[in-house]
Amino acid sequence: VDPKLKLILGLIWTIILRYQIQRGEDTGGSAKSELLKWVRSKIPEYDIKNFTNNWQDGKAICALAEALLPGQMNLPADFVDDDLSNAQMGMDKAEENMEIPQILYAEDMVTTPDELSNMTYISYFRDWEANHANVEAEKIKLRTPVATECTVTGEGVVKGEVLIPAEFVVEIRNYKGQLIAMKQEEMAGGRKIQVSTVDGEGNAVETDVVDNGNGTLSCVYEPTVAGDHVVTVTLGEEHIGKEGVNAGVSPFTVPIVEAVVDATKCTVEGPGIEQGEVGEGVLTVTAFNRLGKPVGKGGAAFHLTVSGPSEGSDPKDSKLTDNGDGTYGGVYTPILHGDHRVVVELSGDNVADSPYTVPVDRDSNASDPTQSWAEVIGEPNTCEPVK
Repeated sequence: VDPKLKLILGLIWTIILRYQIQRGEDTGGSAKSELLKWVRSKIPEYDIKNFTNNWQDGKAICALAEALLPGQMNLPADFVDDDLSNAQMGMDKAEENMEIPQILYAEDMVTTPDELSNMTYISYFRDWEANHANVEAEKIKLRTPVATECTVTGEGVVKGEVLIPAEFVVEIRNYKGQLIAMKQEEMAGGRKIQVSTVDGEGNAVETDVVDNGNGTLSCVYEPTVAGDHVVTVTLGEEHIGKEGVNAGVSPFTVPIVEAVVDATKCTVEGPGIEQGEVGEGVLTVTAFNRLGKPVGKGGAAFHLTVSGPSEGSDPKDSKLTDNGDGTYGGVYTPILHGDHRVVVELSGDNVADSPYTVPVDRDSNASDPTQSWAEVIGEPNTCEPVK
């Protein structure tokens, strides 16, 4: 207010000292001695004893920057016979790679070094080290999976069907619940996701796991028997998941139902749908699921209906026999030649290309009027009547 330059500068220095150099630390020593001790611990070979002339050749500031972040310079090969150039190189590298602002000119450090200015500038390097450690620690935490933040999604941990691949996705997340978008071997912590599946009889079910490289794992298993399956997903030995989020917490109990037969995928084969003759008709129905995989078990509600070429000519003994292995043997006995209509249904739905029009010929072993004849044996009217 007055304005008195010396008091104003003193106030500014007090603020700098308290909030930039000391940073709230209380180690029993002065701010200057503590900062000097820190510098000496980083570049002991330079034997720094003050914040004035020990910095004038520009080499100490380069060495300090390189000690904190190696690889910025090739020392001492990069040093030249010009103090100002050396100092400028160190300050430029520190600003470029460490984001340390050049709050004083290189000329000030080399030609007219001011203790307070140098202390303030050098304190930024100490701050960078502390912040850098925090930043690196945070980076590691962000790359470290946390079991209670990881999630599982997909029907493969909710419900399933025999012979149908059960798929689910594991999302690997950090302590903030963020997806860790990289492969597992690139993550921190040293623990990996383990996935296993067992059926209701305690038998292991092969589960394929693909690391997508974006923090997700695509998992799939194919049940071969019905009943509750248990899917376990762990990070190390810790079960993953969170109550109320997606599928919940591992292990997951998954009800698996029997294979469902798909009428459109089933097949019907045999002469009974191609061509036949009176007295015989044979066919075989094979059950498949919606993916075209053979079911391999019986129990499906197939039905066979055969109609003859005219009223009253329907075969009376049409039937399908369950072989118990996913195939069904069909038979019918045509009683009249001509086109027959063969219908194979599953719960009211036509199977494969049903209905079939099947031409049926006369029985090759039966009498054919057109191929038969009669002839007289002996003299006419000489036979005795049969009594």
